[in-house]
Amino acid sequence: IKRLEVSSLKFSSLVHDKLIRILTQLLNKNEGCKRYPALKERSYSDVVAFYKKAMILTNRLVSDLVAAEATYINTGHPDFIGGHKAMPLVNAKIEAAKATPSTCPLTLDNLDLGSLALFGRAVHKVLVERDKSLDDGSPSSNFGSCWCSFRTEVIKTDVIVQLYRPDVLDDLMNKSKIVVNRRKECTK
Repeated sequence: IKRLEVSSLKFSSLVHDKLIRILTQLLNKNEGCKRYPALKERSYSDVVAFYKKAMILTNRLVSDLVAAEATYINTGHPDFIGGHKAMPLVNAKIEAAKATPSTCPLTLDNLDLGSLALFGRAVHKVLVERDKSLDDGSPSSNFGSCWCSFRTEVIKTDVIVQLYRPDVLDDLMNKSKIVVNRRKECTK
């Protein structure tokens, strides 16, 4: 599972590059962008800046998802034992503790050692089950859909806020010199 992280990060980088190519094509095909070149350049730079900012979050998300899957699937680890194996393991540890005399002035009797070991295993199992339930509680398809909807709203608000700032709006609405010259020629 850990080996998927590199290829997943590479894939997200390819998606980022593809989104930038799509943005370039959209801006080049749009007639309004030909009229207002400053708006086109500003739109391009704002969206690319947003993509770069989102890429950091996306890479972190991919790494976290791979780590969560690795944790979830790594059930072959020795700490993951079934309940029927817990008592023999605890008894073996108690017997081993009996065989080696303790030099520590504070000692626990067999009941305390067994209870402590069972409690530790129970806490560990509860934490593992909590992680599993968190993983299973939200399927990746629902997560992906929610994430895409959220990112769509964020990009709309971020880019619109950047484009409609009062200090740059007038400059962005200046028409291309080519369009201005054509209009002057038509009026003559």
